[in-house]
Amino acid sequence: MMILSILLILGSCSEEKIPELSLPPTPVLSLRQDWAVIRFSYLPLYTEASIESEVAGLARQGDVHELLEQSLETELLYSRQDYWYKIALNDDHGEHSSAWAFAAGLEFYSSRDEALNASGRMAETQGF
Repeated sequence: MMILSILLILGSCSEEKIPELSLPPTPVLSLRQDWAVIRFSYLPLYTEASIESEVAGLARQGDVHELLEQSLETELLYSRQDYWYKIALNDDHGEHSSAWAFAAGLEFYSSRDEALNASGRMAETQGF
């Protein structure tokens, strides 16, 4: 009887193959910020990522721009060590161009809607 019990126990302890779990890849949570709102009353825009380059124009407080590129190096400007960002510009004729703005003059957002909402709140509080 004892032998039979031992055989039953050993027989029930056989290794079962556990099926391998395969999950589809999931995207990594993105904290990327692709939009910016101009913080300063007027922010100079440059043709290159340098204050030494030609001024391409001025952006006004509350303007919303898509971010196209970030400089590789930081620079000390406006008492802040930070990056330059290439922003998309659209003129009244639908022409697309770009210019560089220093990060100190920008507020960053992950979506266009967030940037537009921030611009609206800025307009209400700043009165522009």
